[in-house]
Amino acid sequence: MGESTARYDLIADRNQLVEFRDALNDHVVTLERQVSNLRRDPYDPESIASLFRALHTIKGDAGICRVELGVRIAHPIESLLARVREGRLTFSTLLAEVILLAIDRLELAVEALLERRSLDSMNLPTLIDGLEHLSASDNSALDTGIVALIEAVTGFRPASAEAKLILGATTRSSNTDDLRFFQRMALQLETYSPLFKGRSERLLRLAFETNARAGNPVDIAQLEAAVYLHDIGMMFLPESIWLKVGAL
Repeated sequence: MGESTARYDLIADRNQLVEFRDALNDHVVTLERQVSNLRRDPYDPESIASLFRALHTIKGDAGICRVELGVRIAHPIESLLARVREGRLTFSTLLAEVILLAIDRLELAVEALLERRSLDSMNLPTLIDGLEHLSASDNSALDTGIVALIEAVTGFRPASAEAKLILGATTRSSNTDDLRFFQRMALQLETYSPLFKGRSERLLRLAFETNARAGNPVDIAQLEAAVYLHDIGMMFLPESIWLKVGAL
């Protein structure tokens, strides 16, 4: 992981970088939609194929436009998705998280390059080295590797990993059932607008990290339930109000 970020600061052709940025924005829409589909049905062959094509195209566009960073990020993810497509690996929530993180960092890095800002804070060498390691990992070690990579890049454990720990530590089945019920309600809210996609996981990660730094004063199961219920009230308002663009 000693690789310098400086090598990615070089722009072979600014016009090509703009062209790659525009193409990437288009592909990300498809990518996020298929990841969302696979969260619900990890065995859907059409979503798997579409997601694989999106990553393959991003890598190809990066190569044509001479954006090495895009190739280095997309290639190992494409390798993981090839295993999913061949039935050798099951698509998981953790895999979804690391894919979205990687593509998000790629988008941020491209924008930073166009605006001539530093990439140092993005931990790109760590991300790329970790993705390459994951692509060569056995399935049994994949989840552990993904959790370690996301934590190394962002400083936070993946929300889905924390949720698994909570549910695994819950001894009363009624609590587990309640949490799953609240989670389904929160995920239903996320389907109302693309703006809310992934909101529950982001809030959960923030809440767990804040609670941990404060010495865990709040029971983790209660905290998880509170996060899931955080925005439920909006579902009882007319969509024309809470999905309105601009001031209410």
